[in-house]
Amino acid sequence: MAEKSNQPRDISQIIRYLTNTFNMATSSLDRAVWATPKGANELYILQTEFAYLLHEVMLGPICVMQKNISACNEYIDQTIQQISKGNTK
Repeated sequence: MAEKSNQPRDISQIIRYLTNTFNMATSSLDRAVWATPKGANELYILQTEFAYLLHEVMLGPICVMQKNISACNEYIDQTIQQISKGNTK
């Protein structure tokens, strides 16, 4: 029978993994810029939303950490699908 580990998760390692995965997923987009005549570009908007999700992982309660990590992974998956379709907005 498998036993659950009582050791705390290494949040910094989880954040690094999620950030690297997101950066690889969005590497084909133009550099994030906010000060364009039209406002923020696509990558800036995506990065802003992802930053809010990471913030929930870092500062949220431990009891909902897995839910917040799953939300980050789902956002990365959605971003990959949007980029592959060509409509990121």
